[in-house]
Amino acid sequence: MRYKALVFAAGNSSRFQGVKQLARVNGATLVESSFWRVANSDIEDVLLILGHHKTRILSVIDIDNYAVGYVEQAHLGFGVSISEAVTKYVLDEYTDKSVSHVLIALADQVALTTAHFNQLKSASLAHPNKIICCQTRAGICSPVIFPYAYFNSLCQLNGDKGAKSIVMKNMENVITINVDEALIDIDTQEDFLRWQQANSTANTLNIKRPIGATIND
Repeated sequence: MRYKALVFAAGNSSRFQGVKQLARVNGATLVESSFWRVANSDIEDVLLILGHHKTRILSVIDIDNYAVGYVEQAHLGFGVSISEAVTKYVLDEYTDKSVSHVLIALADQVALTTAHFNQLKSASLAHPNKIICCQTRAGICSPVIFPYAYFNSLCQLNGDKGAKSIVMKNMENVITINVDEALIDIDTQEDFLRWQQANSTANTLNIKRPIGATIND
């Protein structure tokens, strides 16, 4: 089996009132911090997906070009971004490198750690035909791992609604991992300030991150 992670940072940061992807987190940009937490996990192949602010972000971050992908239609919504990224970077792989599972992650879930991504992959290895996602006190939540059987459904997403619809339609095939840290995301400058002040305290931001929400919702 071969796993590929898509770390989405394609939003326009409208609620943040700035380029959220370049906010500084422990000496690195938000996108670098998020990317490396996934890249240091047991997932073999990790791709940062950019859209809005691509040129500015690329001029700042220190991530090799081969680990960065781009969606041209990010302005049409997160569902479209997922569809485009899975079509372009997962299904269009060489046959000798075929991807069996894809992880959909969001760069602004700042409380997630490498260990959390390893937990998700371990659960997927134990249940390779199941969807694996986070369970929080507010409900199911991304990141989420989809096996190959759901790739076509991911490619058919449109608008601003992401992968939650796929999960909800297939709850009998879902395995959840308890990760309350997935509740924390950064939408606004105030969110980011509270996160910095809390120093990674998961209960400070009681913000639900539903599967398929955009990075800038």
